Amino acid sequence: MVSFAAVVLTSRCHGGQSERAALAQAGIPELEVPLHAVNRDGSNIGVVLGLLFADGETTPTALLAMSDRVAPPALAGLAARGLRVPQDVSVIGFDGVLEAARSPLPLTTMEQPFREIAERAVTAILEGALPNGRELLPLKLVVRGSTEPAPV
Repeated sequence: MVSFAAVVLTSRCHGGQSERAALAQAGIPELEVPLHAVNRDGSNIGVVLGLLFADGETTPTALLAMSDRVAPPALAGLAARGLRVPQDVSVIGFDGVLEAARSPLPLTTMEQPFREIAERAVTAILEGALPNGRELLPLKLVVRGSTEPAPV
């Protein structure tokens, strides 16, 4: 069985544009990391996992769900296929919502600085101090039980 490094489960709302740009910026060919659009509630995760495992020969070592809310259906879908998380496939979410820490298998996630985002938004509104251009804030990787080194 051949494995590949990761799969990005992205929202249907922007079609993976920012993920593709990040891959290009990192020098990673787009075809090396499959991107699949998932409904915000994860309702089509079974279809997406079916596409990933269709040939029975390739399997991802990790899934990056671009929302912590999509990760639980992905975990359930992997379990239904007999795959163990994190032993067979690591799953990483994105957001850092409280449910990620409280799930039966605590989810590794990229935590957004929600408090700082809110503070900056309120300041911008109250003081009319809108930032010039795009402002990037640092994310924090919170490692929990859904990830481990890739199987060999």
